[in-house]
Amino acid sequence: MAGFLYYIPGIENNQVNRQLFAQHGLGYAFSDFTDKPFARGCIGPDNARGCIVGGCGVPDHAVAYAPDKQLWRKYNGIQIGMYKDDCPMPVELLRQDPLAGTHLTLADNNMWMVPMARKTSVIDGTPSNICVLPLGKADLDENGRWTCQSVDQKYKGLLEIGLAFWDALVNAADHAESDQKTIEFDFEGGNDAAITVLQCNYRIDRMEAAMLGLLDEMAASRILQALVDLKTYQAWLQKKTVELAHDISATANGQPDETTGTNPQ
Repeated sequence: MAGFLYYIPGIENNQVNRQLFAQHGLGYAFSDFTDKPFARGCIGPDNARGCIVGGCGVPDHAVAYAPDKQLWRKYNGIQIGMYKDDCPMPVELLRQDPLAGTHLTLADNNMWMVPMARKTSVIDGTPSNICVLPLGKADLDENGRWTCQSVDQKYKGLLEIGLAFWDALVNAADHAESDQKTIEFDFEGGNDAAITVLQCNYRIDRMEAAMLGLLDEMAASRILQALVDLKTYQAWLQKKTVELAHDISATANGQPDETTGTNPQ
């Protein structure tokens, strides 16, 4: 089993707690741990005293500083490490309650589960992109009636990314040429948005993604497309285009005006 190591300078293992993780921006890595992660005080990659904390998937004996066997990167005042010959795998970084979605093979050649925030549903021939994220907890309004938040608070950011990407896509499509087969547009902060999406299902952030080599020039776009279920919409659009082309061809050939069979009038 493999996972990431987190070196926090200037502390000992008896100081490790959730508040410390939050202080150093590591909540994403330990928020759903049921037990306190194993930590070891030692001389770390900065050649000073600190503490190495084992992320999910790291056995206790591997929570140590072994510079010849490990790769370390500085990040936000701490350092993140992993074993060179035992890189963390998606299954080892997966959260306990991942959201359903689409499996994508990313630039590291491993398959990752990309959560789906919005799903395309075709009703009576018309597509609709609807939210499929978990709802929030029920509460009582001022009239004593039960109500429910539209989306669980912890997934609000995911929904906002999905809406922003969908709006950018629609805007680009509206301004595309009629004969343009491929729609290209810049989505500001696309890489960071893609990592935020993955973080809903995996204990990773920007540095872990960089160390694993998850992103190439197309990965962020593919992740965001999966987030809004663009593939289903494209399939509907392609089917509609074929049907429209058939109708135009039939009209040109005079078929709509022809009658077949001998049904009585």
